[in-house]
This record gives sequence, C-alpha cells and structure tokens, in this order.
Amino acid sequence: MNSIAIIISHFGLLPRYLDYFLQSCSYNKNITFFIFTDQVFDVYPIYTNVRFIPFSLAQFNALATRKIAKPVQVAKAYKLCDFKPAYGLIYEDYIESYDFWGFCDTDMVFGDTIKVLTPQLLAAYDVISAHPQYVSGPFTLFRNIPETKKLFLKSNDIDRVLTEQRTMKFCEASNAIQHLWEGYDLFDFPSEIESMTHLLKTPKKGDLRVLFSDMITERLQREITWENGLLFDDRKEIFIFHFIIYKTKTYFNTSTWTNPRKFYFTKCGFFLNTIRSYTVCWAISILLNISYKSKRKITQWQKIGINYIR
Repeated sequence: MNSIAIIISHFGLLPRYLDYFLQSCSYNKNITFFIFTDQVFDVYPIYTNVRFIPFSLAQFNALATRKIAKPVQVAKAYKLCDFKPAYGLIYEDYIESYDFWGFCDTDMVFGDTIKVLTPQLLAAYDVISAHPQYVSGPFTLFRNIPETKKLFLKSNDIDRVLTEQRTMKFCEASNAIQHLWEGYDLFDFPSEIESMTHLLKTPKKGDLRVLFSDMITERLQREITWENGLLFDDRKEIFIFHFIIYKTKTYFNTSTWTNPRKFYFTKCGFFLNTIRSYTVCWAISILLNISYKSKRKITQWQKIGINYIR
C-alpha cells in the first residue's frame, strides 16, 4: 500500500463543519492528514490518521523562506492557496517517509478513496489531479520526489506569486480557469501567470507522468449520503464531495456534532436523521450565519471608512 500525506495549512477560525470533514478523513486509513493550525484543536475527536500540528502564520513564513530560499511574508491566510504546490518542499521534514504528498481543502467530505487511488493508479502516475482539466486545489497528489517538490519553482512568474499579497490562482490555472469552465483549451487564452497547470502541460514537467482525473463532485444531484466511510449521491457512489458552492449560503446548516455513523448533505447543508437536526439545529445555523455575515460587512465598512478618511 502506498502511503499518502495530505497537508492542510489553516490559520484563523476553524469551520463549524470540520467535524464532518475529519470523520470522513478517519475512514481513509491509507492517507495521513497533517493540519497545521494556530487554533485550539483538542476539542476534536482523536483519529489515528489525522495529526494536528500547532503552527502560526509567522512560523509558516519563516519556514517557507528557509525552504524556498526566497523571501516569503504572507499577510493573510487566504494567500496560502498559492503556496499549496510548495507544501511538499516547505513541509518536507514532516512527510519524508511517505510515498506521496498532496493538499486538500476542509470544505469536503471523503468517501472510500482507496477505490480510485488504487496501487495500480499510484504506480502509473507521479501527479494525480482530482479535476479533469487542471490541477485541483481541493485535492491533488504528487509523488514524493524532488521533481514534484520543486516543480513550482520553474514558473516564469514564481517571484510574483510568492511576493504579491493577492491570490493569483497559481495552484490551479490562474485567470485561464474561467475559460476552461466554458470548454476552451488552456492555451487558447493568455494567462496572467504561468500556473501549475501550465507547468504540467508543457515540457517543463520533465518526465513526470500526469493524470487529470474526474474524481471530485461539486454539484449534488439530489442528496449526498455518508455512511461508515462510503459516500453516495442519489445512490451513485462518489469519492470526494466538495461543497464550496453551498457553504456560503445563509441557509447552510451544520447540525450539532454527535459523532454519527451516517449523515446527509443537501443544498441546505449537513443534516442528521433527527427532527432536531431539521428544526432547532438548522435555525441556530441560520442565526449564526447571519451573525457571521453581518460582522464581516461591518468590518468591511469600517475598513472602507478608515481608507476614506486617510
């Protein structure tokens, strides 16, 4: 069995749905999840294949500067999306014993990934993206070799990526990604930067064997069911569900965690098979969502006001 290390850097408040993510991770024993965070994590269940590591954004900047040998000064955690392809090098001391390294997001639920990440597939490829068109920010694997850990450095725009504070979608396909969604080819349009997808679709990738697969689901057909490590969308088994387009809705529900062996996901969020889940918990979630969005709006207005005064 090939060993896989998935790296997550999360600085700032942990999401309320994290318990559901962790529960789904725990059933994928072929993967070890490393979560580097500055938040309190001892309130979560202990899973043998999930490792929380106390870390700060300042520590990340210092470690990245040393490992990449270029100045890194990330100011806001969201910028770390651009650094995902560098995780293999930055965190190499933590993952040196693993055959593969990779990254994923926390707004996901895993099914039985071993059914798609078979020994045969892992032997055949050095890079495996969960999206058929480009490097998948939510889930991509790399063979743990120097060629994959340092590939990001071959980008013509790497210095811009590392120093500019705005997110440039380097991990995926930069501004060309919207054209891919419309059915065009990666090279039909000029890209702001040379992204990881550009690197992996040019001779710069060297001898790396690359697979752009279709193993991630982002739009549900009807209702997602997770039960004892298996994931189904309207009776069809799926392997990774990424609920990015649902989580920001005001009506998004995160039912109180009770360590269930079965839960459901609809366009309205996570539910358990209880009346309380569909009533009290949902009402509380809506109130919390409204409160959170209101605080963000107030913060944005305050910043606009301060900038205007200046």
